[in-house]
Amino acid sequence: MSLYKEDVYETEDLPEPEPDDNEEYFENKEIEKVHVDLNAAKRRFGNCLLDSGGADFSDSVTSSRLKRGYRANEIFEGSPQDWEMEELTFEQKYKKICSEIKELMAESEKQTQPVSKTEIEGLHKFLQSIASPAVSEVQPKTSDDSSKQAEEPKFLTEEDIEKYRSKLVSGASIQEFNEVINAILAEYNRIAKYCSSVTKNRKEYFDYLQKSHQSALNFKDKQIQLLESTVEQLRQDLVKKLRNEHMEIARSSVKEETTKKKNSDVG
Repeated sequence: MSLYKEDVYETEDLPEPEPDDNEEYFENKEIEKVHVDLNAAKRRFGNCLLDSGGADFSDSVTSSRLKRGYRANEIFEGSPQDWEMEELTFEQKYKKICSEIKELMAESEKQTQPVSKTEIEGLHKFLQSIASPAVSEVQPKTSDDSSKQAEEPKFLTEEDIEKYRSKLVSGASIQEFNEVINAILAEYNRIAKYCSSVTKNRKEYFDYLQKSHQSALNFKDKQIQLLESTVEQLRQDLVKKLRNEHMEIARSSVKEETTKKKNSDVG
C-alpha cells in the first residue's frame, strides 16, 4: 500500500427507490372542509365588485372577528376608466324630460295622500299674486306697512317671472324646440295625407271591383238567356223534324201495303 494515497473501500450498490404513486393525505377532523359551488357564486356575485379589504387573516377567534371576509359593492353601469359621458342632443334631452315627467305622473297617481285645505288656499293665493302684482308695491310705504312687509312674504311679479324664465330657457333652445315640434307636425300631416290617399285608393278599387263584378253577372245572365232560347229553338226544330220523319215513314208503309195487296189480287 502506498503511504501517499487515500484508502478506497468498495461497497455494494444501493437499490433504487421505488416510485410511490400514492399521495400523502393527512386526515384531520378539526380542519373545516368548504365546498365552493361556482354557479351559486356566479349568481351571488355576478354584478358585484368584491373587495378583500375587510378580510381577517389572523388566528384570532374573538367576537370582533368579521363574519364575512369580503365587501361587495353593486355595479350599476360598467364603463372603462377613460370613458367620458357624451353630451346629449336637444332631442335626447327632450325625450328624457318627457319620460321623467311620465314617471312622475305615474308615481303621483300611485300616491293617495290627501291634500289639506290650507295647502290649496295657499296655492290659490300664490297664483293670484302671480297673475296680478302685489298691492303693497303700488301703494306708498308707511311705517306700519314696512313692519307688516317685514313679516309677510314677498310675492313675485310678472316681470320677475319673465326674467327667471329668460334665464332658465334661452331663445335658442325655444327655437330648437319649435323646430322639433314643427317637424313632428309636418310628419304627422304627411302620414295623415298618406292614410287618406290610401283610403281613397282602396275605396276606388272596391268600387271598380263591384262594377266589374256586376258587369260580369250581367254578361253571364245574358249568355244564359241566349243559351236557353237557343236550346228551346233546337228542341222545337228537332220535334218538328221527328214528326215529319214519322209521317213519311207512315206514308211509305201504307203505300207498301197497298202495293202488296194489289199484287196479291193480281196473282
